[in-house]
Amino acid sequence: MKYLGIDWGMKKIGIAIGDDETRIASPAMTLHFHSLGEVEKKIKELIELDEIKKIVIGEPTGLSGQEKVSEEFDEFKKVVESCGAEVVYEDERMTTKLAQVLQRDLAGSGKVEDDEIAAMAILQAYFERTK
Repeated sequence: MKYLGIDWGMKKIGIAIGDDETRIASPAMTLHFHSLGEVEKKIKELIELDEIKKIVIGEPTGLSGQEKVSEEFDEFKKVVESCGAEVVYEDERMTTKLAQVLQRDLAGSGKVEDDEIAAMAILQAYFERTK
């Protein structure tokens, strides 16, 4: 089964891909967008093209563990949940910091943005948690 990892942001979204066989997440792309319609179209394309069965979205939380859910994130969740794949949520605390560290390690491998590395960290955390 293939998975899509998502690191949500107000203007851009990091995307990673992984699968059941390897249980390794890889950065895929950063989606810069102006509307949720663009996001919905791209996610549906990825679901079809890569045969995605499950989407793992990083859920914004504070360091204390309390959810920091915004109206924008709620709208984003509704759009993704309507795209046709199962959606689960993963705590995204510290993934941005981890992404910055990993980005330094991946610096020589081409242009990989921190948003897609954060998506990779979110998806990898899900794989580790659900062993």
